[in-house]
Amino acid sequence: MKKEQISVLYEAHYCSLLSFTKSLISNHHDAEDIVQEAFLICLDYDLTSKNSLKVLYSIIQTIISKRKHADLDYQLATSHNSEEYLSSFQQSSDFKTCIKNAYKRLSPSDQQIIDYSIIQNLNSFEISRILNISPAAVRKRLQRSKQRLGEIYNKELCF
Repeated sequence: MKKEQISVLYEAHYCSLLSFTKSLISNHHDAEDIVQEAFLICLDYDLTSKNSLKVLYSIIQTIISKRKHADLDYQLATSHNSEEYLSSFQQSSDFKTCIKNAYKRLSPSDQQIIDYSIIQNLNSFEISRILNISPAAVRKRLQRSKQRLGEIYNKELCF
Protein backbone atom coordinates (compact mmCIF):
# COMPACT_ATOMS: atom_id res chain seq x y z
CA MET A 1 0.00 0.00 0.00
CA LYS A 2 1.33 3.44 -0.84
CA LYS A 3 2.36 5.80 1.94
CA GLU A 4 -0.17 8.38 0.76
CA GLN A 5 -2.99 5.86 1.05
CA ILE A 6 -1.81 4.89 4.53
CA SER A 7 -1.75 8.56 5.55
CA VAL A 8 -5.34 9.04 4.40
CA LEU A 9 -6.41 5.84 6.12
CA TYR A 10 -4.55 6.88 9.28
CA GLU A 11 -6.21 10.30 9.41
CA ALA A 12 -9.67 8.88 8.76
CA HIS A 13 -9.63 5.86 11.09
CA TYR A 14 -6.94 6.26 13.75
CA CYS A 15 -9.36 7.31 16.49
CA SER A 16 -11.82 4.48 15.85
CA LEU A 17 -9.00 1.92 15.66
CA LEU A 18 -7.51 3.25 18.89
CA SER A 19 -10.90 3.10 20.60
CA PHE A 20 -11.37 -0.48 19.40
CA THR A 21 -7.89 -1.45 20.63
CA LYS A 22 -8.44 0.18 24.02
CA SER A 23 -11.63 -1.85 24.39
CA LEU A 24 -9.51 -5.01 24.09
CA ILE A 25 -6.60 -3.98 26.32
CA SER A 26 -6.47 -1.64 29.29
CA ASN A 27 -3.19 0.20 28.74
CA HIS A 28 -3.59 3.36 26.61
CA HIS A 29 0.08 3.50 25.60
CA ASP A 30 0.09 -0.13 24.52
CA ALA A 31 -3.07 0.50 22.50
CA GLU A 32 -1.38 3.39 20.69
CA ASP A 33 1.67 1.22 19.96
CA ILE A 34 -0.50 -1.58 18.58
CA VAL A 35 -2.45 0.72 16.25
CA GLN A 36 0.76 2.29 14.95
CA GLU A 37 2.29 -1.15 14.46
CA ALA A 38 -0.79 -2.22 12.49
CA PHE A 39 -0.37 0.73 10.12
CA LEU A 40 3.31 -0.11 9.66
CA ILE A 41 2.42 -3.68 8.81
CA CYS A 42 -0.07 -2.41 6.22
CA LEU A 43 2.79 -0.77 4.34
CA ASP A 44 3.88 -4.25 3.27
CA TYR A 45 0.54 -5.20 1.75
CA ASP A 46 -1.13 -4.26 -1.50
CA LEU A 47 -4.54 -3.53 -0.07
CA THR A 48 -7.53 -1.98 -1.74
CA SER A 49 -9.46 0.75 0.00
CA LYS A 50 -12.37 -1.69 0.14
CA ASN A 51 -10.66 -4.19 2.46
CA SER A 52 -8.00 -2.07 4.17
CA LEU A 53 -10.02 -1.23 7.27
CA LYS A 54 -11.04 -4.86 7.80
CA VAL A 55 -7.41 -5.92 7.45
CA LEU A 56 -6.32 -3.28 9.97
CA TYR A 57 -8.80 -4.60 12.52
CA SER A 58 -7.55 -8.14 11.88
CA ILE A 59 -3.93 -7.08 12.24
CA ILE A 60 -4.72 -5.37 15.55
CA GLN A 61 -6.42 -8.51 16.86
CA THR A 62 -3.47 -10.62 15.76
CA ILE A 63 -0.95 -8.33 17.45
CA ILE A 64 -2.94 -8.42 20.69
CA SER A 65 -3.27 -12.20 20.47
CA LYS A 66 0.46 -12.63 19.93
CA ARG A 67 1.28 -10.33 22.85
CA LYS A 68 -1.09 -12.23 25.13
CA HIS A 69 0.48 -15.55 24.11
CA ALA A 70 3.96 -14.12 24.70
CA ASP A 71 2.91 -12.90 28.15
CA LEU A 72 1.44 -16.31 29.04
CA ASP A 73 4.55 -18.10 27.76
CA TYR A 74 6.75 -15.81 29.85
CA GLN A 75 4.63 -16.36 32.96
CA LEU A 76 4.74 -20.11 32.43
CA ALA A 77 8.50 -20.14 31.84
CA THR A 78 9.20 -18.09 34.97
CA SER A 79 6.70 -19.86 37.17
CA HIS A 80 8.04 -22.17 39.88
CA ASN A 81 5.09 -24.46 39.29
CA SER A 82 5.45 -24.78 35.52
CA GLU A 83 5.97 -28.57 35.68
CA GLU A 84 2.82 -28.98 37.75
CA TYR A 85 0.98 -26.71 35.35
CA LEU A 86 2.04 -28.75 32.32
CA SER A 87 1.18 -32.05 33.98
CA SER A 88 -2.28 -30.72 34.83
CA PHE A 89 -2.73 -30.00 31.09
CA GLN A 90 -1.95 -33.59 30.26
CA GLN A 91 -4.44 -34.95 32.78
CA SER A 92 -7.28 -32.63 31.78
CA SER A 93 -10.23 -34.13 29.98
CA ASP A 94 -11.86 -30.76 29.29
CA PHE A 95 -11.99 -30.39 25.50
CA LYS A 96 -11.61 -26.60 25.40
CA THR A 97 -8.64 -26.68 27.72
CA CYS A 98 -6.97 -29.39 25.67
CA ILE A 99 -7.53 -27.54 22.41
CA LYS A 100 -6.18 -24.28 23.85
CA ASN A 101 -3.08 -26.03 25.11
CA ALA A 102 -2.54 -27.87 21.83
CA TYR A 103 -2.89 -24.54 20.02
CA LYS A 104 -0.18 -23.03 22.23
CA ARG A 105 2.21 -25.80 21.18
CA LEU A 106 1.78 -25.07 17.47
CA SER A 107 4.38 -23.06 15.60
CA PRO A 108 3.69 -19.32 15.26
CA SER A 109 2.85 -19.74 11.57
CA ASP A 110 0.34 -22.51 12.35
CA GLN A 111 -1.20 -20.37 15.10
CA GLN A 112 -1.40 -17.41 12.73
CA ILE A 113 -3.24 -19.24 9.95
CA ILE A 114 -5.69 -20.84 12.40
CA ASP A 115 -6.22 -17.48 14.10
CA TYR A 116 -7.02 -15.75 10.81
CA SER A 117 -9.36 -18.49 9.65
CA ILE A 118 -11.16 -19.68 12.75
CA ILE A 119 -10.88 -16.93 15.34
CA GLN A 120 -11.07 -13.92 13.01
CA ASN A 121 -13.30 -15.71 10.50
CA LEU A 122 -11.40 -14.54 7.42
CA ASN A 123 -11.76 -16.48 4.16
CA SER A 124 -8.81 -17.87 2.20
CA PHE A 125 -8.79 -14.91 -0.20
CA GLU A 126 -8.59 -12.38 2.65
CA ILE A 127 -5.85 -14.38 4.36
CA SER A 128 -3.95 -14.68 1.07
CA ARG A 129 -3.92 -10.89 0.78
CA ILE A 130 -2.55 -10.52 4.30
CA LEU A 131 0.10 -13.22 3.95
CA ASN A 132 0.87 -12.44 0.30
CA ILE A 133 0.38 -16.05 -0.81
CA SER A 134 -2.21 -17.69 -3.06
CA PRO A 135 -5.64 -18.71 -1.70
CA ALA A 136 -4.76 -22.33 -2.55
CA ALA A 137 -1.61 -22.07 -0.44
CA VAL A 138 -3.71 -20.65 2.41
CA ARG A 139 -6.12 -23.60 2.24
CA LYS A 140 -3.25 -26.11 2.20
CA ARG A 141 -1.46 -24.41 5.12
CA LEU A 142 -4.71 -24.28 7.07
CA GLN A 143 -5.36 -27.96 6.41
CA ARG A 144 -1.87 -28.90 7.59
CA SER A 145 -2.08 -26.63 10.63
CA LYS A 146 -5.39 -28.19 11.68
CA GLN A 147 -3.89 -31.64 11.18
CA ARG A 148 -0.92 -30.76 13.42
CA LEU A 149 -3.31 -29.33 16.01
CA GLY A 150 -5.23 -32.62 16.02
CA GLU A 151 -2.04 -34.65 16.32
CA ILE A 152 -0.84 -32.60 19.29
CA TYR A 153 -4.25 -32.87 20.89
CA ASN A 154 -4.44 -36.64 20.45
CA LYS A 155 -0.86 -37.64 21.24
CA GLU A 156 0.51 -35.22 23.76
CA LEU A 157 -2.25 -33.67 25.77
CA CYS A 158 -5.41 -35.59 26.37
CA PHE A 159 -4.89 -39.25 25.60
